[in-house]
Amino acid sequence: KPLAGRRGILYHLVPMYALLLTVASVIAGVVATVLVSKYYYRRSVAKHISCYVQFAAPIFAGMDPDVRKQLKIFYRDSEVDDVFAFQFLVVNDGERPIRDCIRPLTLSLPSESTLLDAVVLRSHPEGRGVQAEAHSDPAGGSRVEFPFLLLNAGEGFVARVTLQGRLRREDAKLRIVADDLPPEIDCEPYPF
Repeated sequence: KPLAGRRGILYHLVPMYALLLTVASVIAGVVATVLVSKYYYRRSVAKHISCYVQFAAPIFAGMDPDVRKQLKIFYRDSEVDDVFAFQFLVVNDGERPIRDCIRPLTLSLPSESTLLDAVVLRSHPEGRGVQAEAHSDPAGGSRVEFPFLLLNAGEGFVARVTLQGRLRREDAKLRIVADDLPPEIDCEPYPF
């Protein structure tokens, strides 16, 4: 029986196009479902912590030399010349809280620098209980630990480390041992 009969060739091809359209729609629906499910699954298990450097400079930078000569800073009965401040923000910008850390968040300082002070300036929310604890390393240098019990999504703290010597942003690495987090966190420039 010829296809180009009374009803025409289009009459016989329409069911074939309908079948192809149905199969293509089913495949597109399955692919879209898998992609959306994968996205929301990853989002639900995502933990992420970031460090942003707000300030990293010598304390006396840009000061008039005559004024600088008259300023003296003493630390443990010895004069300190090269005082450097390193202020940074740590924030949980993931979707899940960070808790039960095996080892606390730690900033290691180079051996050629001397830690003068480490303090948590503020935390969000207030009273989160983040503290700065200074420790000496047996191999030289020092480290500052920032233990916390819980850091929910969107929460964080601002800390400042004052030292004799220098600390470049590229050399500042925070380390943490916690579930689903990378062991090392780079300090990025603060986005203004």
